[in-house]
Amino acid sequence: MIGTVIGLVALLQGLGGTMGAANLGPAMAVGLITTLYGLVISNLFFVPMSENLALKSAVDMKKRKLVMQAIALISMGEQAPIIQESLNSMTKPEQRKDVLGINVA
Repeated sequence: MIGTVIGLVALLQGLGGTMGAANLGPAMAVGLITTLYGLVISNLFFVPMSENLALKSAVDMKKRKLVMQAIALISMGEQAPIIQESLNSMTKPEQRKDVLGINVA
């Protein structure tokens, strides 16, 4: 964005001078090229990075909810099998474990 603004400022500065028409093309080219570079960098790096961070954040939030549920059940004095069933109901079948930590599915 900054390069685009700089290119457009240079474009507008050159319009008032004696060589206004001659400076129009190069200044416009700077603005357009920097816009292109910004779009390429954004789509190649920043969009995938933000998607990856969003996925990691969702996984982390799910883990935190499981921990909060476990703490709540333990503080209520629930027994291990009830805690296990409650927590397993919040997970995918392939991620479910029994009380000893062995995969159920």
